[in-house]
Amino acid sequence: MSKPLRSFSTILIFLALVTGCAKFRHGDCIQNVKDGYIWRITAVHFKTYTVQGWSNGKWGLPVDESAALFDSRYVKISCPFST
Repeated sequence: MSKPLRSFSTILIFLALVTGCAKFRHGDCIQNVKDGYIWRITAVHFKTYTVQGWSNGKWGLPVDESAALFDSRYVKISCPFST
């Protein structure tokens, strides 16, 4: 494989790992199907999401959470609006 093609392939793999492998995307709202809690994804990182929780009609402060926490118990929903 030529050097430019190898460099291009490396960049594509890196981008896929950083952004393409995340289950959810920036701006998505997800809900736990068991307890009903809602999170809004505000940023996607390599192994974490920055999220805000929905409580009492408002979004909480952003926190970083492991992407592994948001497994099959979470489904994508429409985001609620602050009152």
